[in-house]
This record gives sequence, C-alpha cells and structure tokens, in this order.
Amino acid sequence: MTVDPWKADAVLSNRVRLEIIQTLLRGKELHISELERRTKRPWGTVAYHLGLLENKKIVESEYRLGPHNSKAPVKRFFWVNKRKLNEYVRAWAKLPAEVRAQSAKAGR
Repeated sequence: MTVDPWKADAVLSNRVRLEIIQTLLRGKELHISELERRTKRPWGTVAYHLGLLENKKIVESEYRLGPHNSKAPVKRFFWVNKRKLNEYVRAWAKLPAEVRAQSAKAGR
C-alpha cells in the first residue's frame, strides 16, 4: 500500500516524532524510559508519539521478560521498522519543496 504524501508530512514533520525516530535508529531497541531519558521529553509525551508511530507501523514493539526480581519483570522495547520509515520518507519527498520546507520550519 502506498503512503499518501500529505499523511507522511503529518507524521514526519513533528519534531518530537523525529527525535524519537533518530534516537531509536541510534540505539537499536530501547525501553520507553531510555527514550524518555535520551530525548529529554516527559514520559507521557514519548508514549503518545510512540503510539502514533506504532499505529503507522514506523515503530514496532515487543514485550520481554526482565530479571526475575526486577520492579518491572516485563518491559516493552521499541525499534524502527526501516522499510516502513523509508516508505514514508519517499512519499514525503513527493511533496513540493516549499511544502516540505514550511513543515520542517513549523516543526509542529
């Protein structure tokens, strides 16, 4: 299925979502608390944007068991689906340069 360029713009022109994607690309698979620390964003903000990215299949996640006596024995790890991200980037690139520049400047 082809990604609509305007929907790609709505997803990729948000500064927080781009920070999350860049952080995940650098750190491979990360737990939300690590994303919170690395992006210096509140937990709720990171969770909200991760949900949007996961809904678009740009980010994927998996629950994993941690140490037996851990406070949180099950943790959810996130990573970027690079194939899907590339689909969004290619779709976004189809928009006129002025639109992309304006969206990047606004940073929504």
